[in-house]
Amino acid sequence: MSNHTEWPSEIEVADKLASRLESLGLDYAFGGAIALAFWINPRATVDVDVTLLLDPTKPTSVLQCLGQLGCNFDLEKSVSLLREHSFCHAKLYVRQIDVFRPNTSYYEAARSRSVRRRQIETEAWV
Repeated sequence: MSNHTEWPSEIEVADKLASRLESLGLDYAFGGAIALAFWINPRATVDVDVTLLLDPTKPTSVLQCLGQLGCNFDLEKSVSLLREHSFCHAKLYVRQIDVFRPNTSYYEAARSRSVRRRQIETEAWV
């Protein structure tokens, strides 16, 4: 972890999250500033955006996955957000994770363009 702080940075959290997702064999891709940093100069971020490419007809599968990953979240609020908007919020360590689940054909197109990139220790999908 970073020497300058007691909490991991967003990229360190993304790296830990990728390692856990990989060990569970789950299909995912990072987005937002984490993914952008692999293509251009990175921009500041305060969260980690990740799409869990799970069955879109089963929103609770996202919450089961988050529990397996060691994330904290408000169950009732998360179920409501997933059903209404196909995303929810969680925390890993103290960092916010914005979690998206596929709900349109956009995600299939994005999945086909995903590439593997090394973050810190873990190669991840972005």
